[in-house]
Amino acid sequence: AQPGATPDLRSMAPSKRRKTSAASQPASGNTTQGVRTRRSASARGDLPDARDADLDAEPEVLMCPITRTMFRDPVMVVESGHTYERSAVLAHFRRNGAKDPLTRRALSSTKVMTNWAMRNVVQAWLDRHPDVTPDGWDSRELLEPSKDDGTRTFNGEGDVGVLRTWRAMCPALQERWSVNEQPGEWEGVTMVHGRVVQLELEEFGLTGAVPAEVGSLSALMELGLYEN
Repeated sequence: AQPGATPDLRSMAPSKRRKTSAASQPASGNTTQGVRTRRSASARGDLPDARDADLDAEPEVLMCPITRTMFRDPVMVVESGHTYERSAVLAHFRRNGAKDPLTRRALSSTKVMTNWAMRNVVQAWLDRHPDVTPDGWDSRELLEPSKDDGTRTFNGEGDVGVLRTWRAMCPALQERWSVNEQPGEWEGVTMVHGRVVQLELEEFGLTGAVPAEVGSLSALMELGLYEN
């Protein structure tokens, strides 16, 4: 090198850090602000050069916004179009009700579906990096898609299950209906012989749509939703 010349950084050894801000092209409905899209030579089928060595780290767009680890069982929230790790987003719904984790907007349904496109992109990344196990994974295998699609049906619980479904979807009901009480003791609920006959929910501050499961309450005679 000539005296005083600036060293060529591209010839330096690649960093040992596992994560960088580099990302491949998006494959889901998620849009991440400020993420640069960059195709490495290996993605085109060529040998990578030193500038692409950092791309051995997990790309940002392949990471769940909740867990901050690479997707293993990615699902898309049907109503919002955002993609998350299945176990993480379903746990979020159980804790916080039917709100999208990214937008915080209320959802009328917590239904999710496997994001097969994202699974394929993750698998392609694994195939291109056979010696790398993503952070937080105990192996290099994607998880078998779970059958849990996020719909809180509480099979076999009848009318009680319907009320619990509605509670899981509605933050206002979570505030009024305690998990430590039986549904028949919840405010505004009247049950006879295990069947819901009356729901007086006026001025509860309910948001979102009434879940379709309420239509299965065949003994329901009165549903009061005034000023919600």
